[in-house]
Amino acid sequence: MNNSKLSHALDKTDFTTYQNLGGTDPLYFAGMKNDKVYVGNYETFVTPSIKGRFVYFPPESHIGISLIAEQSFGKYNLLNARVGIPVVLINSKKLPAANFEFYVLFFDLNNEVASEKKYGNNMSVGLHIGIPFSRIMY
Repeated sequence: MNNSKLSHALDKTDFTTYQNLGGTDPLYFAGMKNDKVYVGNYETFVTPSIKGRFVYFPPESHIGISLIAEQSFGKYNLLNARVGIPVVLINSKKLPAANFEFYVLFFDLNNEVASEKKYGNNMSVGLHIGIPFSRIMY
């Protein structure tokens, strides 16, 4: 998200609005195959962030809980969070064979972008799958 298009800092508009705002090249825009254009100053920037993670597995359990919070600073100043359920599958030798994590990711909790641009739902679900290096090496 280190540019103004991906961070939703540009306004997306249609042909009629572009003309009404005094668009400088309506003939080129009219010949395009789509009817949307981004208006604003395009720039790239650095987005420093800090992330904290907490993972807990109860004793003698292969199912746990994980929490992640990430705060970005600068032009793209967002707070994101993730809640997950990690699962470790154990093989017949009592060693980890694979890791799965089902999670829900919450974007823009402080409504930095969504409240201004009305981009809709700021939540997604996902699945991470991992194989321990020891499983590959031995």
